[in-house]
Amino acid sequence: MFWSDKAGPQLRAVVNGSARILDSAPNFGPFEANQWNRLRLQIAGGQLRGFIDDAEVVRARTGLFGRGQIGLMAKLPVAGDDKKGVGAVFDDAEVRSIGDFYDDFSRVVPGRWNTIAGKWSWSGAARPADARGAYGVMGEANWTGYRVAANLRIPADGAGGLLLHHIAGKGAYLLRVSGSKAKTPGAGMAQIVLIQGNKTQVLGESAIKNRFDNSNLSWSFGGERGHLSAKIGDELIVDAFDNSLSGGRAGIYAQNGQKAVGISSFSVEWPQKTSNWAKVPALYEVDQQAQTMGAWSTQQGFWSANAPGAPATKDNAVWHKGEFFGDEDLRFALPDLSGNKTMKLLFAGRNGARLTLTLAGKDEFSASLNDGKKNWEAKAPLKTGAPMEIARRGTFFIVRSGETVVLAARVS
Repeated sequence: MFWSDKAGPQLRAVVNGSARILDSAPNFGPFEANQWNRLRLQIAGGQLRGFIDDAEVVRARTGLFGRGQIGLMAKLPVAGDDKKGVGAVFDDAEVRSIGDFYDDFSRVVPGRWNTIAGKWSWSGAARPADARGAYGVMGEANWTGYRVAANLRIPADGAGGLLLHHIAGKGAYLLRVSGSKAKTPGAGMAQIVLIQGNKTQVLGESAIKNRFDNSNLSWSFGGERGHLSAKIGDELIVDAFDNSLSGGRAGIYAQNGQKAVGISSFSVEWPQKTSNWAKVPALYEVDQQAQTMGAWSTQQGFWSANAPGAPATKDNAVWHKGEFFGDEDLRFALPDLSGNKTMKLLFAGRNGARLTLTLAGKDEFSASLNDGKKNWEAKAPLKTGAPMEIARRGTFFIVRSGETVVLAARVS
């Protein structure tokens, strides 16, 4: 994967000294100078995928790579710059095996897929063999923490989707993407549905109207400790929160219209857990204490007594200097909140949005979340020292202690 200060990332194959571009993302743009980024390149089942800061940016199918060495590459603008202490810096390089799964439906593998409703044709792509809705699953009942992806070709009057956590007799989560003229429930909608027996419950939905009519796009659907999300590339289309089903098999769904729905390039991925990243522009500025590193070499150096531009008052919060992007986690041990003690955590966005989470424990531990317009409240039997986790996932703000969900609120 090659990324420069003048162009977006590319997947390049170099064979006998000649480079060939397998895929590119020109709209992603060049890198920002003097900024750390996490790069990842992985291959499974002949599919090569490149990620920047955990977002997939390039992908290609190729038979060129099977096994061999890995390496790092940096191109310096001026010969000899490496002797001046300038240029790219690499840190924390690692190599690991991945348990991902891929099926391009080029050949039928007996026993791989189990049809649970309808009838399928598996030649070159998965397609319903008739007008009935079709469901198929694969994998193991103990699968959890995974993300399923596939190319969905959906006609305007058809519907297609992906399945998570299917267990026979218990249910499954369904991502259902319906064309604007579909006869199925939810026409013109992308929905996350809980299926249990003959009952269905829409957990989350987004009006897509005719945006994806007759499209052939790569959709993904994943579950992480109750948070369910459906994306196209890195764009979140719809999400929901539900912890009824903790794991199970992966699968596909389709309902033909006048034209057949086609599902191809099916994959299952177990996302790698990564540490959180923060852009902290103020930490390494040269100041009067630079020689002793006193301004930033301690934990206190990462915090500011007041928000930028705000006067310091006794009621003002202590703010972290970092700007955190995307889905993040905050972990700490629950302090002593007996009596009338409270703990407030503030989360401020660049757009002026602010969330205030208030924790109290006068009689029973309680959590109250407010976004300036709406308030969410919950209680739980927690004690001093309990491990607390606050997570932002998609449009949800989640408060946990261990595996106990204290509060899950859709905040945007």
